[in-house]
Amino acid sequence: MKCRKWLLLFLILAAVVSFTVEYSYGANQLTVTVSTDKQSYDPGQAVLITGRVLDQSMNGVTLASISIQVNNSTGNAIHVGWILSNAHGYYGDEFIARNDSMNGGYSIYVTASKPGYADATAQAGYIVAPEFQASHVQWLMLLPVLFLVLFAEKRKRASINRGMVEERNAEYEVSSDLNHPVAADLHSETQTELRIRAVIEALHEQGISVSDIRCIHCHARLVDLAHITVTSSGPVGPECIKGQQQVIRLREVTHRLGSDRFS
Repeated sequence: MKCRKWLLLFLILAAVVSFTVEYSYGANQLTVTVSTDKQSYDPGQAVLITGRVLDQSMNGVTLASISIQVNNSTGNAIHVGWILSNAHGYYGDEFIARNDSMNGGYSIYVTASKPGYADATAQAGYIVAPEFQASHVQWLMLLPVLFLVLFAEKRKRASINRGMVEERNAEYEVSSDLNHPVAADLHSETQTELRIRAVIEALHEQGISVSDIRCIHCHARLVDLAHITVTSSGPVGPECIKGQQQVIRLREVTHRLGSDRFS
């Protein structure tokens, strides 16, 4: 009888101790961390995921089960992994970002679990975007040089065109449309000063203010009086291609007719 009582008491104590140990053990909470070796990746590069599983005392948990899922920017899973933590609680996983990966943000979801512990979750992210290649930088460095070359070429062509127009103007001087031909022999004035005076007088006769001279073809404001040609229709700017072409055609016709006046 005594033997049965002692056996029953032993079984009760064993059950109580077992329940206490299991409850205390099951109350432990895991903590898991997760990170990547880079914040941004190119398509085709390896993505390294690392982390650690810890207990409430911040000690590494051995052989904890870690499930990993990586979703793209649309929420679709592109990688799923399952690994165990090492003796110090560390774990690692690696996969290759596909060449056809979409640009944008990617999310990493990690869940750590172990019998007797409450599960832990963590989340991280990274970006897939082509990095700026060194070759692109070299091309960008050449852009200022290219712009300078194009600008110099443009100025050279404009200078040539202006020189051609000035040469023809000097050949025929100021036409009779100025209503005042250039005097051939004035001692104290240069040809430029004479031309400016003739242009001003011709503009006054046409009722055009010198403070607001505009080309009759391109309507650009004209400031350089020495290079304005005043026709019977109005002033023509030196850089107005259409107007200068018309002036040249009229002068060529006049030259062929042997006259010093525009027809």
